[in-house]
Amino acid sequence: MKKTVSTVTIFVFMVLFLCQCHYGYVSIGSEPYYNGHPHERDKEERKHYEEQEHEARKHYEEQEKEARKHREEQDREARKRYEEQEREARKRYEEQRREAKKEGYDKHQPYEYRYYPSQRVYYDVNRNVYFYLQGEKWRVSGNLPGRFRLSYQDYVTIHMDNDRPYMVDHTENKRKNGKHK
Repeated sequence: MKKTVSTVTIFVFMVLFLCQCHYGYVSIGSEPYYNGHPHERDKEERKHYEEQEHEARKHYEEQEKEARKHREEQDREARKRYEEQEREARKRYEEQRREAKKEGYDKHQPYEYRYYPSQRVYYDVNRNVYFYLQGEKWRVSGNLPGRFRLSYQDYVTIHMDNDRPYMVDHTENKRKNGKHK
């Protein structure tokens, strides 16, 4: 049996060939079939990819903006709560001070220091901090620098109402009233 090619079949192939030559691809179904022009396909894919990337970047920036706005709002609320607590604490403190003065005594306890005369170092017993000279300035620290060698038996106990013991010159009082340990 001999097969013959019909004129319709030849016509369809000619149309497909002309489309391929003119547009660079032949549409088969819903997907375009690229024939011989990969740069055209790459351009379209690149364009599609860039559009997706642009949309993703835009979405990310919107989310980031919302998150930043939310964090700022939380910070404002936290700052507001902190300031309110601070005001309430200050108010309670002032009220306690007024009551203490009204009753004739101050609830403030005097500070207790250990003074190491050989090194010119103060140690605040209640706050666990050292006061020492560095150059011409007094420093406060939880630890002493290594250059200080304190003899823990050779100190004088001092009681005062000042939270900075180095501000008061009480050399004579240290010798007369200090309890030498």
